[in-house]
Amino acid sequence: LSGISPQLVSDTLKSGKILINATGAVNVDNFSAIASISYGSGDSGDVILKANSLKLTNISEISSRIFAEKGNSGNIEFNITDGITISGSDEVSNSSVATATNKVGSTGRIEINSGWLSLTDGAAIRNSVLGNGSTGDIIIHSEKFIAIENSSQQPITQIRTLLEPGAVGNGGNINIYTRSLYLTGGGQLLTSVSGADLENMLPGGKGKGGNINIEAIDSVIISGVSPDKKFASGIFADAEPGADGSAGNTHITTNSLSVADGGEIKVSNPQGQAGTLTINANSLTLDKGRIIAETGGNAISNSANIDLNISDILRIENESLISAKATDKANGGNIKIDTPILLALSPTGFEGSDIKANAERGAGGNISINAQGIFGIEQRKVIDGNQTNDIDASSQFGQSGQVQINTTTDPNQGLVELPATVVDPSTLVAQNPCKRASSSEFTRSGRGGLPPSLSQDLNGESIQVGLVEPANVSADKPESKSDFNQASAVAQPSSQIAPAQGWVYNSKGEVVLVAYNSAVTASQRLQTAPAGCPVF
Repeated sequence: LSGISPQLVSDTLKSGKILINATGAVNVDNFSAIASISYGSGDSGDVILKANSLKLTNISEISSRIFAEKGNSGNIEFNITDGITISGSDEVSNSSVATATNKVGSTGRIEINSGWLSLTDGAAIRNSVLGNGSTGDIIIHSEKFIAIENSSQQPITQIRTLLEPGAVGNGGNINIYTRSLYLTGGGQLLTSVSGADLENMLPGGKGKGGNINIEAIDSVIISGVSPDKKFASGIFADAEPGADGSAGNTHITTNSLSVADGGEIKVSNPQGQAGTLTINANSLTLDKGRIIAETGGNAISNSANIDLNISDILRIENESLISAKATDKANGGNIKIDTPILLALSPTGFEGSDIKANAERGAGGNISINAQGIFGIEQRKVIDGNQTNDIDASSQFGQSGQVQINTTTDPNQGLVELPATVVDPSTLVAQNPCKRASSSEFTRSGRGGLPPSLSQDLNGESIQVGLVEPANVSADKPESKSDFNQASAVAQPSSQIAPAQGWVYNSKGEVVLVAYNSAVTASQRLQTAPAGCPVF
């Protein structure tokens, strides 16, 4: 579908199902739509699409909507062999896959099965409720990757479920199953209960926000903010200020999780109960990244917890933050970290990288860290501008929480202070031992055979030392068995043969092998030679 407003629409009082089964590509472009819409008191139908690939571009839409007073929207289901591209444009409103209801009614689910999924520049996949009703779940299975990114001045790029202002119900969940998930340039996953709409005199949404569940086999990468710096890339389960409800939980399971350059993972409700944030990963890296659980209000029991289970290493740097914060009378949430290594790199700016469970008038939360080794971070109060990495469970006006750190490795054990001056490696290299006019030496050893000088050939004047013949220490060989028996009875020689342990020159200049004198303790290897004989 292409052109100005071409549509494939079912828009009767009670809409029917739209089924598209394509063998190739489906492209919806330039203000086009595939939509099941109900204007009367009835439900809209399902939209089911099967194809090799799918593209929605330039403010195009696939939707199931209710414009009547009452009715439930249908489900949207994609089965795409290759990939899905949903991209925005330069307009305020952009391409989307959506379900929505009006005053009374719930939305259906959106279920996507594809090889890969890409949302860019303001594109959205969303379920929203405007009146009394609940939003359906968004379920995405993508074999290779899911990328939600923004590179231009666009409305935010999102996958979201939303209770709109004035809505009463429960928000839908977002369930992601993929190999790799990328959220960059302000791209977001969001479940939310909206705050009040003062312009249209609508109160905040009332109900529970949906949960976010992510299973990414290889990695989850969250990085950066939107080009206008208004939105952080990240994963958010929240209830906005003015909402009457609670925020959902977030659960992430992956091999490698990275949050960098202003990216965030957050569960929050400034005026009430927020959910629990759980991360199971092999490695977690925060590089100017934030993991936050925020709660508030007058209920003392309110708290939002963080549970990090990292099987290899947790690394934080560049003013990163792990925080279970409470405002007003709420208690600070608890932070539990299980990891072999917790490594905090030295601060590079005014602030350090902190782990804190602070409160205002309520009690501070508890922090429990179980690790083999903790490096670069200590328990002390977080102070703005202190340029240190801190672990803090204090409360401004209430009781402080507890910090419990269990380690099996002394972080100071085996540390070696490095020298302040770098050694020139050329000074450690041995000089040429044969260089003329130097005090170097060259020693000859062995059985002889070397020329008198390194510059001369071997000649007849060189001393040659032959092998020593073994001494005959036994009797003559018997010629018969009786002789053998007789010889065995012969006494051993009275003088004991000693092996040679040194050598000297005699008066004739001959080399004589000698034994050590057991009564002498000094060196006996070289003996004094006759005058005129060289000594080696």
